[in-house]
Amino acid sequence: MTDPTTPEDLTEQLETSLAAAIHENGELRAALGRIREYAANLHADAERNMDELRREASARLPGAPVSDDVFHTHLCAAVYGAAAGIGEQILKILDGKADR
Repeated sequence: MTDPTTPEDLTEQLETSLAAAIHENGELRAALGRIREYAANLHADAERNMDELRREASARLPGAPVSDDVFHTHLCAAVYGAAAGIGEQILKILDGKADR
């Protein structure tokens, strides 16, 4: 194998290695399943709470209509918070400290 020289080559090599590791490691497969479930639950919560997020954005700017841009900013903040939670779960799983 030659040394990968482009970001695309490195990405392909990483994806191939990760896919093989996931396939061979039942614990990792289970952990990724838990992460997928956690992410799906966060997404469902966000869908249910869209109106609440819009009201919260309106409350932060009283008297002003909440434009889609402002709402989008607050929604992104919520999504980034969720992503941080997912990242935390990944680290716990890697450290063997995740809730099972």
